[in-house]
Amino acid sequence: MKTLSDPLSLEACIGQLLCPLHGRDDLDAVKRLQEREQYGCAFLNSGTLASFQRTTDAIQSAAGSPVIVAADLECGAKSVTDRSTRFPWAMASGAARDGAATETMGLATAAEGRHAGIHWTFAPVVDINFNFRNGVSNVRTYGDDPDTVLRCARAVIRGVQAENRMAACAKHFPGDGMDERDQHLLTTVNNLTVDAWMATYGKVWRGVIDAGVRTIMSGHISFPAWQGEFRHPENGLPATLCPKLQIELLRKELGFEGVIVSDAAPMTGLTSRVAEDEAAVRFIEAGGDVYLFARPGKEHGLILDAVRSGRLSEARVREAADRVLALKEWLGLANSTRSPAPAEADTRKFRNAAETIARKAVTVQKDNGAVGRAPARDARILTVTVDAEGHKFQPPTLDAFDQHLRDAGYTNITHLRNPGSHQMLEAVKEYDTVFLNLYILPHMHMGHTRLYSPQAMIFWRGFAAQCADLRCTSFGTPYILYDQPHLPNMLLAYSGAEPCQRAAVDAWLGALEPTGLCPVRQPEIRIVHSVGVAPLEND
Repeated sequence: MKTLSDPLSLEACIGQLLCPLHGRDDLDAVKRLQEREQYGCAFLNSGTLASFQRTTDAIQSAAGSPVIVAADLECGAKSVTDRSTRFPWAMASGAARDGAATETMGLATAAEGRHAGIHWTFAPVVDINFNFRNGVSNVRTYGDDPDTVLRCARAVIRGVQAENRMAACAKHFPGDGMDERDQHLLTTVNNLTVDAWMATYGKVWRGVIDAGVRTIMSGHISFPAWQGEFRHPENGLPATLCPKLQIELLRKELGFEGVIVSDAAPMTGLTSRVAEDEAAVRFIEAGGDVYLFARPGKEHGLILDAVRSGRLSEARVREAADRVLALKEWLGLANSTRSPAPAEADTRKFRNAAETIARKAVTVQKDNGAVGRAPARDARILTVTVDAEGHKFQPPTLDAFDQHLRDAGYTNITHLRNPGSHQMLEAVKEYDTVFLNLYILPHMHMGHTRLYSPQAMIFWRGFAAQCADLRCTSFGTPYILYDQPHLPNMLLAYSGAEPCQRAAVDAWLGALEPTGLCPVRQPEIRIVHSVGVAPLEND
């Protein structure tokens, strides 16, 4: 295997800029792909710790030089492996306001992730959830206050990057959370003025850069005010294709010198703006360094042709490759690509931090006197989960909630998952207490994070009004009461991680006094006094 100090050919430099999505089922195919293409980076999705280690070992054994392995570790390394600590979503940290525990989450992510062979986490999310309708940000953010976002992000970056263990990646530049649309489906828009952006998103980006974040993910998001597209904001290119954003704003104005990685290449926010065979070249031309989800056998040749034709300068390619190589050097990949398992004491520390965040995050959003009032021990209890089965990010069950009730001495418990409205109306007649657990997360339904059919159908026929003791918890979006304002109460847990389930039960039973502060403002219904019709442009 070559060392990081060996000079690279142009072809090898191009390989450093590409990050394909690797499978794990066929290790021989993984090796053949790496031997043929010699990628500098690789992205892996979730799996067991053993499968991760087998795959990362196969990638490294077939590589001419060490490969940076990346993954989405927004909730700790448990996001991708089965043997790591599951932390709550970011918004729980915003509600908990415990910097030490949030920094420990970063430490855990790095220690447990590096043991799996991962070196680069696409976290923290530093978007600001200004628009409650945004279906991408939501609980993945720390809230809608720039200071809260920056404080939590800095803590995670400190933990992740301690001892050069793992590279953090702040995302998604220039900032999601303004638009109510989804860059998986189109180029979304950050529609702030330059001054407003500098006071909010700009403050956060400067802060994480000053904190030493090693990488930044460029989003399929435009910023028309900076791009000069005031009158026609839909014309603004996504940052991934725009030198005004990646070079002039991120590099020159904000002073970022680390690696810029694109958001996923197949997303419509990119592919609707440029031909597929043009995207990688355009991204690198615009100042980007690592092209995420590169197609095997495609982008390498397209970039090489662009250099040979004179369209893309070799200097630009080598500049980007040098940044990737510098990141590998900082990560210490020449010495080791996988770390030993964390010590037992460290694992306990990590789990305690997850419990701390979960317990401090629990927020009373609305109470009719039920919070802290334990049902009678012989109460007939019904727990109901409302979710989307098979959604992407977390296990689609809330089993720990029921188990913790049993551990507290409640034995007469029945569970329903996504019951119909008629079934629910009949069921509540048979129970003394009903726990309604709403588990609505980003990406469960592309484009939004809201209750809608079939989940909302549970409220037909008015079961809530006929339930003697109804107790509602949101394990996802904090905006449920906007869609169901007449629910009698609401606890916010922000995540379905097991510590959050246990914390919610304890809050209902009076074993935990909720102290969390919701880090987002709630939407309001306002009376509109007049409705104007915008004139046509040539009026």
